[in-house]
Amino acid sequence: MKKAGSAGAAILRYILGIVLFGIIFWLLTSGTRILNENNSMQREAKTALDDYIADGREFPEGEYVSLNVRWVIGPFGTLTSTSTTNGITATAGVSYYYYAVLEDATVMAIKTENREERAVLDEMSEWLMSVDGYPMNGKTHKLQGKLIKLQDGDMKKIFREGIQSIFSISPDDPSVRYLVLDTTAGRGDLYFIIIFSLAAVAVVIMLIRRSRKKRLEAENTEAVSETQSF
Repeated sequence: MKKAGSAGAAILRYILGIVLFGIIFWLLTSGTRILNENNSMQREAKTALDDYIADGREFPEGEYVSLNVRWVIGPFGTLTSTSTTNGITATAGVSYYYYAVLEDATVMAIKTENREERAVLDEMSEWLMSVDGYPMNGKTHKLQGKLIKLQDGDMKKIFREGIQSIFSISPDDPSVRYLVLDTTAGRGDLYFIIIFSLAAVAVVIMLIRRSRKKRLEAENTEAVSETQSF
């Protein structure tokens, strides 16, 4: 009976371990999405894409840059990423893609997950869609992120279709840049703080448990000594 009880307890611990792992996985994955949506902390870019536009230079692909965007349309598409482990699926993030018409009359894409940033871009898009042409009296907004190629197959297809239907130009026109300013980059400071805080909490918990274990061992040793003295 004792062996059966031990086996049952081991199975229960195993099941609880899987459940706990699943909960932690879900919290971490969903937590990452929530942080991406609400994290306003972002590293300052030393490279200004506006300078490259003004000088007619080739864009610094792969670099972390800033861009004062004036004309925005979108979002033209969204991309949801998920993570799955032990049969548990959680949404890791939802990216929103916008068209950005630059000062040199070229078009590229913006990718963002940040809630405040999306609200600003939505407002700018509504304004642009309500006026004629591309007036200079609208607001500008500073974006920062990594300049990367637009490689996702489905998003690239949507991007090309919009270029043709919204801008009435060929997707292969030289004014179309298949680049994305990914503004989810440069937001790692808050993650570092949170990870450091979680690590500190884990260390504190470990020290408390170790201290409690030593105290219990000391109490047990003391109890055995008193029993033997009798």
